[in-house]
Amino acid sequence: MAWNPFDRRSKDQRAIDDAVVDLGKPAWGGAHGHFVRDALTSWRLAATSTLHDPPTATRLDRVRKVVDRQPASRGQADVAELESLRKTVTGSVVYVVAALATAIEGLAAWTADDVAHRIVRIDLSAEVASVARSAGLLQAALDRLGGPPSGHLAKDAEVQAMYARRTEALADRQRTLILRLTALRSYLDGLMDIEKELEKMRWIEHHGSPDFAELEERESDELASLNLSAARDLFDEATDRIGVQLREAAEKLGDSGQR
Repeated sequence: MAWNPFDRRSKDQRAIDDAVVDLGKPAWGGAHGHFVRDALTSWRLAATSTLHDPPTATRLDRVRKVVDRQPASRGQADVAELESLRKTVTGSVVYVVAALATAIEGLAAWTADDVAHRIVRIDLSAEVASVARSAGLLQAALDRLGGPPSGHLAKDAEVQAMYARRTEALADRQRTLILRLTALRSYLDGLMDIEKELEKMRWIEHHGSPDFAELEERESDELASLNLSAARDLFDEATDRIGVQLREAAEKLGDSGQR
């Protein structure tokens, strides 16, 4: 994508956004809803893990318990929670991996026997869970590190150097995690190329040559056309004969009238 001097997004955020270009809104419902659950389950477990005791139940946890008792609302609540994660870079990674897996599973090429020999399949659910877990652990690490040391520590060169090294290490983890999204998008792009070939192949199979019914109808039309042409020729000949006979009769009548 061309560089835009007015684009204020970070390099990581641009890479995340590029991973979902032209995908449209994911079809979270129905058969693909399990990716939302896979992503959220792994994210929740990892993002809340700390070196200290587990945190007490939050308002979100209490709301989720109520929603879990209402299956009809649970799916909508999960989608809303997943979309809300896009406020952070690590949360966006979780959202995008679920969206990419949904797009892959929705392709006809993903399950078509015609092209199965050309596809190296991956476990999409495992990939979603793995990326979400890694993103959750990264977010937990970022939360533990917090912002730059302040107060008298802001002037402590050793502390600031340690913070800078720790920040860069986490940033490197984040870049590596985003590389997994880039690879998954490349995998999707390859499948989409196969999808186009599959659509072409199936169209040719259905429409590339006329079926027997079409051939029979064509032969019937040709025969009818020949019959009509023959009838027209016979009619023309009969009309010519009648015309000759009428002229001859008129001439005879004229001759008899002169006598």
